[in-house]
Amino acid sequence: MIVLELEVIKETPQKRITLVRELDKRNIYIKKELKTYNKTIWEKLKQLDIEGIPHIYSIEENEDGLEIIEEYLACQTLSDILDEHTFSNLEAYQIIRQLCIILDVLHQQDPQIIHRDIKPENIFYDGKQVYLFDFDIARNYIENQKRDTTVLGSPGYAAPEQFGFYQTDIRSDIYSLGVLYHVLLTNKLPRD
Repeated sequence: MIVLELEVIKETPQKRITLVRELDKRNIYIKKELKTYNKTIWEKLKQLDIEGIPHIYSIEENEDGLEIIEEYLACQTLSDILDEHTFSNLEAYQIIRQLCIILDVLHQQDPQIIHRDIKPENIFYDGKQVYLFDFDIARNYIENQKRDTTVLGSPGYAAPEQFGFYQTDIRSDIYSLGVLYHVLLTNKLPRD
């Protein structure tokens, strides 16, 4: 797919995210260029094509890293919404329920896919449907491994094992989901 870059959305030393348009058409996509990545997870996500995760159109590995073209979703993140709104009990429940369904599919894979960065900034919400994205630090569960090889996660949302104590597993995502539920209802982290 040949694309024309429209706007840089985010740029760090590890990744570059841009809004792009297909050259000969009007279709808009997100292009991610990753320096650190797990190609196997991105390929599995493309193959699964799970409702609630942006559709992945292409994955290409080159000398600079991994390039992913994925669905553009024109909606706000939960973080954006929380700046102006605290969710009702019912709204928060519906959001968490949808995330549980998405995570169940990821956690049923062999090997299990652990997202490891569930937080409001990584979830789009259009008022009805949630979309979990940003699988940059996702990993597969590895049987008999004592610790993760890389310590990653967002403070306040990451489970304690993500800071080098043990290997992350599906319980790490469930921990983060619990923190998110609290934030949706109170607009505060549990530690606050």
